[in-house]
Amino acid sequence: MKTISKTFSALEDAEQYHNELYEQYNCVKLIHSPLSGEEGMYVWEVENVKLLTKKKPQMETIQTLGKILEGPQERDCIHIALFPCIVAEDDIGPGDEVALVYKTKNHIKKLSHHYGKPIGIVDPFIKDVWNLKKGQQVWVLLNPGSTTGMRHEFQCDAIDNPPVAQSPSEDWLRAFADKWNFNYDEMIEEARHSEGGYATAQGIDLHSRTELDAGDEELFWEHISMLTGQTFTQEHKENFGWSCTC
Repeated sequence: MKTISKTFSALEDAEQYHNELYEQYNCVKLIHSPLSGEEGMYVWEVENVKLLTKKKPQMETIQTLGKILEGPQERDCIHIALFPCIVAEDDIGPGDEVALVYKTKNHIKKLSHHYGKPIGIVDPFIKDVWNLKKGQQVWVLLNPGSTTGMRHEFQCDAIDNPPVAQSPSEDWLRAFADKWNFNYDEMIEEARHSEGGYATAQGIDLHSRTELDAGDEELFWEHISMLTGQTFTQEHKENFGWSCTC
């Protein structure tokens, strides 16, 4: 066993060196680090020099997650980014794939082909719970390859820079779609191009325009016109349906 000492100004640099030591030694243990702040002396105990063999890069392993493995594989360890999120509806369970609620950075809804872009899965290790309750906080395991940066701190465009509306009309329509759990893009396309099309609420009871909040149908067509530059006849509006998946 021997000790290795190095001075670093940032924890990120020390962690990178720590990982490099693992490529050279079978046993690596950090025994000293700065008492306050990140700058200072870091000391490791190391032993059992590794044979110089080519090792598969960690990123290559990460890219195989979610796929059927091909060819011989070796056991490996990877970093998975964890992000604390608030459950926005009652039908989310451990392991479910989720998306961010529009205009939030940490509220999640269950992903379906009708709603949202996936950011990851709810902590699959939660035990004895079938459905989580609205308002509970859970870990979300972010999708492999969606983050950048070292462990402990990371950047993820999907949560750091969520979609921003380009106009007041788009903002209203996205909020309206989120309230009724409509797929936003599908709702716009149905309203624009389909005679007799439908906006379909996912998991929320909606059977006709009379169940919309007062004034929302009029505002819906007003904002659709502003967003698309199209005008719609009264007949077109009346033929458009409001329904649910129930």
